[in-house]
Amino acid sequence: MELDAHCVRLLSSLQNCCFSNTSLPSQHETCIVAEEAANGMEDIVVKEALNELRNRSGFLNKLVILLINKALTEYLVQIVGVPFEGFKEFWENQNVGNDIEAKVTVLITYDFKIKKVRIIAHADKLVIPSTPLANVAIFGLPRESASVKDSNWVAVRADLEMRMPKGVSEIILCDPHGNVYEGTTSNFCAILVDPNNPAKYIVKTAPLDCVLTGTVLKIVEYCCVNQLGIEFRYEFPTLNELKMGLW
Repeated sequence: MELDAHCVRLLSSLQNCCFSNTSLPSQHETCIVAEEAANGMEDIVVKEALNELRNRSGFLNKLVILLINKALTEYLVQIVGVPFEGFKEFWENQNVGNDIEAKVTVLITYDFKIKKVRIIAHADKLVIPSTPLANVAIFGLPRESASVKDSNWVAVRADLEMRMPKGVSEIILCDPHGNVYEGTTSNFCAILVDPNNPAKYIVKTAPLDCVLTGTVLKIVEYCCVNQLGIEFRYEFPTLNELKMGLW
């Protein structure tokens, strides 16, 4: 389920981005939102090169899965010396633990130097939190293109992470009105007591059109609604609620 959701989001980002190397005085190409792409900023050669990926979701999914398998294969060989094909048997016969958990990044871009589309998958060690609690800092404005994971957001996030205070594991984005949006790498939910019934709880998270929806958020919503009977709202948590002790 999670992989399918990631592939859908990847396709959506690809369809809603414009690749141009003329918009910024930089050696790196950039990703621009779809409204600008509609104004003709994307070269016809780039459009034709990306056309098949943008319009054939099954084709993109197959490529992504193949690359993820290759990235994980090389990762497992480096970490435990076992190829991907033989890992299931190795897992069943060894006390592996969490040391081999991996995070996978998939990047799709148009390389203006070689004039070709590039799809890259990278697997790296997933760092497991050492405590169930996390320290967060609230600063930074919401993302400009909430539904798209683009290269511009990667640059903005890197700047925020450089300013992250010591001991903080996540930055929560907030607008000037005190509406809380999301983390730089995660969605954010607040648990509040129902004002109409102190024995009940409400879970609030930012509206879907204002953040990049994660697969874990969908799981949280499912558990609240279908297993715990907790009301789940796509409604901004606010700093005023936090100051009033309502979270």
